[in-house]
Amino acid sequence: MELTKELQMTLTNDTNIKSVDVFYTDGEKVSGFVKELNFIPFNVTLCKHRVPRNENPYHTVDFDFAFKIQIVYHDGTVKLFE
Repeated sequence: MELTKELQMTLTNDTNIKSVDVFYTDGEKVSGFVKELNFIPFNVTLCKHRVPRNENPYHTVDFDFAFKIQIVYHDGTVKLFE
C-alpha cells in the first residue's frame, strides 16, 4: 500500500478518530486506536481493541503488507485508504 501524504496528514492531525482498521494481504485485520506516531520514518503504533491474554496489545502498522486502512470517526463516518 502506498503511504500517501493524505493518509499521513489524516492520522497525524485528525483528533476525531475513534478507531483505525488495518487489513493485510494475508487476511489479518487489526483494529485499535492510535497510540503513537513517529514522523521520520513515518510509523504508526496502534493499541488493539481486543487482546487475548498474554498477547502484546500494541501493533505497528506495516504499510508494505497492508492493502487497506479504514479510519472510523466518532460521528460514524468512515474514511478508506487503499
